[in-house]
Amino acid sequence: MSRRRQGIVLGVGGSLIWDCPEGRPDSVTSVTVFAAAESDDGTAEGATTGSAAIEANPDTTFDGDSGDGQADPRVCAIAATTGIVVGREYLLETATGLREWAEVVAIDAGVSATVRHPLSNAYVAADTFVSTRITIAIDGTWAADENNVSDSISPHSGYRVRWVYVVDGTTCVHDSYFDLLRYDSGHSVTREMIEEEIPGFREILPTYHSQDQGSGLISAAWRRVQADLAAMDLDADAIRSEEILNLAVVKALKSKLYEHRVDGLFERFESAYQTYMDQHFRIVQRTPVDVSGGGAAQQGQTTSILSR
Repeated sequence: MSRRRQGIVLGVGGSLIWDCPEGRPDSVTSVTVFAAAESDDGTAEGATTGSAAIEANPDTTFDGDSGDGQADPRVCAIAATTGIVVGREYLLETATGLREWAEVVAIDAGVSATVRHPLSNAYVAADTFVSTRITIAIDGTWAADENNVSDSISPHSGYRVRWVYVVDGTTCVHDSYFDLLRYDSGHSVTREMIEEEIPGFREILPTYHSQDQGSGLISAAWRRVQADLAAMDLDADAIRSEEILNLAVVKALKSKLYEHRVDGLFERFESAYQTYMDQHFRIVQRTPVDVSGGGAAQQGQTTSILSR
């Protein structure tokens, strides 16, 4: 789903996205961008160009019995797999209106899509499997203007998007958020990095996370690191040490993998993660960050534990 903040890179541009939770839209009324501190009645940014588009595919139907009651209730037998992307969530709906969102983890081209968890509903031929995504292009001139770059250190988004669209005849309004960034930072954690820290990682993955080798759990660990940094008034995009971020993600993942254990391992790994965040960000901020918005790495400030 597209609730997560987007990062648009200065001079590169891209598109804004919104996955409509109500269903596949009939039409898009308007898409308007405001600075986060600007009201909806204020001056809009000239951040987009052209008209918003409803993603064409997937917009398909089931062509065989699928879901609840089948030998593998995760397999969706569908008429076309065009446009389906592993890792994306799509909306599935029966003729009687039962619906659920499902994340695709594998595709058998032209035959089926396998989703992460067993489906709650039973699907038959003519039930739908669709994208509900709306996109609109970022204006290249706006995205190349350094004056539009978001505050580099704040964990809060610089821009708000107001989406207005129609689903089944009803007008829907939502907001999403994005930043214009020098660097759209993130982790680059690989399975091999994880194996170094968590030997046997592939063998201990939960049942429904083994097919994509834990990608969903890695993403969840990254979101936790981002949230924990935000609680310290730090934006992950301002961190100028990918290696330190990567290890934070691995340690957060390690804690998550053992969170339901009762043998003390979770407490041990959670403590290790918290200590790592203290050492690099929370108490002693040694990690270089971009505090000026120009992209340069500057040494973080050391904070006494007494003033924490």
